[in-house]
Amino acid sequence: MKWKRNELIVNSKLDEILNGLMLGDGNLRKRKSGSIRLQMNMKYKKFLEWLKEILENEGMKFVGDITSSTGKVGIGNSNKEYTSWHLHSKTYYKGLNEIYDKWYPNGKKVIPKDLELTPITILHWYLGDGSKHFTKQHRSLRFATLSFTEMECIYLRDKLRKLGFRVSVHRDSIKTYPNIVSLYSTSVLDFFKYMGKCPKEIEDIYGYKWLTPEQKEYMLKPKYTGVTKTYVKSWTDEEIEYISSDRYNKTIEEMGKSLNRSISSIQHKLLRLGIRKYPKI
Repeated sequence: MKWKRNELIVNSKLDEILNGLMLGDGNLRKRKSGSIRLQMNMKYKKFLEWLKEILENEGMKFVGDITSSTGKVGIGNSNKEYTSWHLHSKTYYKGLNEIYDKWYPNGKKVIPKDLELTPITILHWYLGDGSKHFTKQHRSLRFATLSFTEMECIYLRDKLRKLGFRVSVHRDSIKTYPNIVSLYSTSVLDFFKYMGKCPKEIEDIYGYKWLTPEQKEYMLKPKYTGVTKTYVKSWTDEEIEYISSDRYNKTIEEMGKSLNRSISSIQHKLLRLGIRKYPKI
């Protein structure tokens, strides 16, 4: 009798979930035999239990229990111990290999050119690498796209813009922090409406990523701008891209002349974008 190798039928919903996981903390591992398995490492065991159930409902099977490991993070005496939880799928010879070829064409994770950012895909991406920044000075959503190149982040930006969101790509400093995809405050409500609510099963651990009732009420104020000035000259996407990409090659004074804006206006906008290092005046 001929041995039948493991096969996984990837339906549209499973494909959308896997794309969201791959944009975040998900990984596909290829063995020497050619089989592929999904690997997830997360902070919360409860999240992996919820994810496992969702994936099992779509036909994916898993091996063993969810396991944990401990380590330390930090520098010098500030080292803190943390626990990471691990989930591994069964290895498949068919099904996952097509997805692997799209995300790892040369053995390194890249963003596929045919990627679609559906609500399901964005939900799993946001749960993995998304964050909410809501203070008196700054209101935005960010995706920590640490493993992708600047061009790939620009590709994600353009995909999000096609959905109607205002988005930029920037760095937090010259050398330390890679590209970050950031949604402006004016797109926050539309983004959550598109993505949907936090799943109830994991609301106690990830509900903080969604708006509180008070924050939502604040964002619903008419003509919300995020600042208290009586007159505000709106920033265009092109202007924000300009100060984000050129801020280390030009002084703030030079940027101000090019954009017909004041030095304080540019400094304030950089601060609101979460960019902490300013060019020299």
